[in-house]
Amino acid sequence: MDQAAFQNVLTAVLGPQGLNIAHTLQASQQPQQNQRELSIVKVSDFWGKDEEDPYEWIDQFNQAAAANRWQGDDRLIAIVKGYLKGAASDWARDATAVNANNRIQHWDGANQAITSFVPRFTTKFAPETKRNKWYHELMTLRQMSTETVDQYSLRFQRLLRKVNGNNDLVPAALQVRMYLYGLVPMLTPLVSIDNPVNLAAAMERARTVEIGYNYTPSKEIVTASTANQEVDELTKKIEQLSLNYATLASALAVQPVQNNKQQEPRPRFQRFSQQNNNRTCYNCNQPGHIARNCPSPRRTFRNRTPRRTRFASSRDVHYADFQDEENEGEYYSEDEIESEAELYQYEQEIYPVMRNGR
Repeated sequence: MDQAAFQNVLTAVLGPQGLNIAHTLQASQQPQQNQRELSIVKVSDFWGKDEEDPYEWIDQFNQAAAANRWQGDDRLIAIVKGYLKGAASDWARDATAVNANNRIQHWDGANQAITSFVPRFTTKFAPETKRNKWYHELMTLRQMSTETVDQYSLRFQRLLRKVNGNNDLVPAALQVRMYLYGLVPMLTPLVSIDNPVNLAAAMERARTVEIGYNYTPSKEIVTASTANQEVDELTKKIEQLSLNYATLASALAVQPVQNNKQQEPRPRFQRFSQQNNNRTCYNCNQPGHIARNCPSPRRTFRNRTPRRTRFASSRDVHYADFQDEENEGEYYSEDEIESEAELYQYEQEIYPVMRNGR
């Protein structure tokens, strides 16, 4: 079989363009370019508020575009306008208008920043006030004790990108100095002696030093000593608390006794009453009770001539003296005092005594 016959056989098997390798490769790549768009990753809306970060939102949109197969500048600009709301939507509509100055036609052109969406978007919604705030956060950024070098470096790079924006506002030497100031004091000397020329070199050196510290037990020793100090301080506080509790318990144990003594009522003077069995009622002349408690109706003595007691000689009589002598050692209750007052009233009505003897 000659070459012409062999070519005819391949053409019959592979088709007219089967032997055209360039056409075959182009045909195999054509379906990939025309792949259907997806909607797997969602993007949050952007309103252009002060608390929103335009850099983080653009990163989120780029990730969603790669996952959802959004391709082409025109298609990306059309899709991103659908996620802009409020003031951001008004700005995008005016910036992409046909008669707009420096109309946005590209997505992120390196040499076409004035007509690209990403640089114009970040410049618009990252004003000078936000950049000053980010610059202050960058200057005061510090690596936490539980944070690795990679985690600290990522936070530093994000803030630095916000501060720089589309231009390199922070020089390379200042970037390295800020980065070294934020490292933990244990790593800073070993990184600075290497004299890194840029931020990438400083990050790589810090990562190397951190790996070297992982081979030494210095961290564990420092952690153990710190833990021992904390335990000692806690022990002292517990001892002091125990002493305070004992003092307070002693004070509370003594205080109720004193309060009970103060709250105990003073013993009243006991008054012993005489028995009423030897008394005679002046109303009914019956023994065993007094006139106030007499069950019989009360007698009236208005028509009766009162008797008068005459004495041979007139003298002053002090009833208080006789009462003191008679009542010495005797005590009466309040009820008996009222009874005696009523009885004395009856005696005055029945036996009025004239001191002058008349």
